[in-house]
Amino acid sequence: MLASPPSQKLGTRLMVCGRRSKWKTHRRVSSFSMQSSTRYTKADLMRLADGVRLGVTERLLTDWIQLGLIAAPSRRALGRGRGSKLGTWSQNEKDLFLTVWSKRADAPIRDLCNFPVYSWVWWGDEHVALRQVKRAMATWSSRQDASQDAAYAIADKLLADLSRTKHSAAVRDLLAQALRGRRPDIDQLRDNLRKGIGRRLDATIGSAKPIDVGADVIVELILARIAAIEGLPTVNDATWEWARFTQLRGSHAYGRDQPELANHAEFGHLFAALDHNMLVARGCVMLLTALGMALTGNVGTAGTLEDPVYWHEQGLKGIVSNTHISGRGIGLSFGVITK
Repeated sequence: MLASPPSQKLGTRLMVCGRRSKWKTHRRVSSFSMQSSTRYTKADLMRLADGVRLGVTERLLTDWIQLGLIAAPSRRALGRGRGSKLGTWSQNEKDLFLTVWSKRADAPIRDLCNFPVYSWVWWGDEHVALRQVKRAMATWSSRQDASQDAAYAIADKLLADLSRTKHSAAVRDLLAQALRGRRPDIDQLRDNLRKGIGRRLDATIGSAKPIDVGADVIVELILARIAAIEGLPTVNDATWEWARFTQLRGSHAYGRDQPELANHAEFGHLFAALDHNMLVARGCVMLLTALGMALTGNVGTAGTLEDPVYWHEQGLKGIVSNTHISGRGIGLSFGVITK
């Protein structure tokens, strides 16, 4: 986490995946576009997409807009009673579409939803608007029901990672059920997990509290994600903004502490280094977890930026700018403004 509660900080720079970061507080955040002013029509998108691989159709573009994989086109009114110009897309929107289209041959729709979500979190609203993120997250969550075999495989790996004892079939069944997005008997799941796992990781990073990895943490994450899936349509814009802030903040802290955590004798294997591919591949689940934390009340100090209610009451919005990728990781500037 940040070195101090950020309630008075309106702007900062951060580097994720690297050990060092530079923090800068400022009072005003200016947002400006560095992208080209060129606009692209539907015909342009289809022509460019054919240069990547053949198969794009007008129906696909329409479907992908509804799924949140690409933005809806912007239309400029021609004047009273004269209609509007044909819809067009920006360069950022065109680039994202071509990226997603290039991945479609090897990835299901659910996995493709990670691209617009990642772009909004890490590159900002000039790349993807929140309304598109909401559609992409709805698509992803509606298709997150893993197959039974896949859910059991994930459950087995998770249990093996966290405990050397053999768990009963009941524990596997409950965990697999939760991993498929279905609400299990939480008390039963917690009790069974505690018998084999408990709260066992005592790695301490600097002056921070010991980090727990165990039954309670697993159950909290499951509850948060299920709450987010069930409550996604009702989440207000301020909570989405808070979730992005919380994800960026948590990713920074993890990137800072990960090298030391990875050296833990028993649980070091759980703490893989963040890299760009991981941030993309886990875009939806990371944002879903942050949203679930807000919905289950697992938040920070009330009346500060750690509190989603504060974001709503103050009408706050996050501004991401100056995103760049380097050998040290992904860096960006993040500011908070009043809408």
